[in-house]
Amino acid sequence: AVAMVSAAFVATAAAAVPFTSELPVLMHCAGQSGGIFTVEALMQRGKIPFDWSDIPTSKDVAAGVGLSTMKSKEDGGDGDAYVRLNSTAAKGTAYKTVVFVIGYSLKGMGASGLTMKDELARINGIIDYCVKNKIKMIGMHVEGQSMRGKPGSEFEQIIDAVAPKMNALMVDEQSNLDGKFTDIAKKGNIPIITFPKATNDKIAVLKEVFGVK
Repeated sequence: AVAMVSAAFVATAAAAVPFTSELPVLMHCAGQSGGIFTVEALMQRGKIPFDWSDIPTSKDVAAGVGLSTMKSKEDGGDGDAYVRLNSTAAKGTAYKTVVFVIGYSLKGMGASGLTMKDELARINGIIDYCVKNKIKMIGMHVEGQSMRGKPGSEFEQIIDAVAPKMNALMVDEQSNLDGKFTDIAKKGNIPIITFPKATNDKIAVLKEVFGVK
């Protein structure tokens, strides 16, 4: 396992990243865990513009910047929808990147009124749309071993449904102790970054990936 993990690209603030992506970017939760809030905080500190919601569908992705087809819970939206609009691109501009923040949460699924079947259908709808429209997909897992779960669990089902279909992966070292993400990356020839430990270094890597100075 140690050898497998070491084979992944370990990003540092000074290292060139193995892939880049373009703005505007939409982030969403794949599995409804709280990892999205961690990524949101990193993106905000790095002044990387983005939109995000927990439960967008392919229709919402197609609407482009501003998510005009979605409403937050406070605005009368469905379920416990979070909608955060921080993109600096003009409303309706097509997204060039969709970030899937991976991590299953039974509490989060319940709050959003989703079953596993619902969530997988939503996720696969977005993946299909991104493939057809050549939108880059980045999978992130940032919550470590605690949100990995046991083999065959809902945690692993979400990973297996998302990670192999991504164009790139970014994972926390503690999320990849057994080399699962490294193995997925090797099998699919998917570039992978292991986030550095320091918060400022994580931010620096994200800024480099998204081309933000």
